[in-house]
Amino acid sequence: MITRPEGNKHEGCHSCRFWRQGPSEERGPDWGECRRMPPTLPPMEEEKLVHVGIWPHTAEDDWCGEWEAR
Repeated sequence: MITRPEGNKHEGCHSCRFWRQGPSEERGPDWGECRRMPPTLPPMEEEKLVHVGIWPHTAEDDWCGEWEAR
């Protein structure tokens, strides 16, 4: 398991410029979407008229190596 580097506790999703908080019925109020990269398209089994992109869902206390201050 990779752990957050010491001294970087403020550098979580909640304080990242790429994170957009949005409560999820499935996950709860402390979750949001990481908007660092373009959304991905889910696999399509049949052709549809509407394609919806998906951003990764993360908790506000999650972190990664791409964090940037708001």
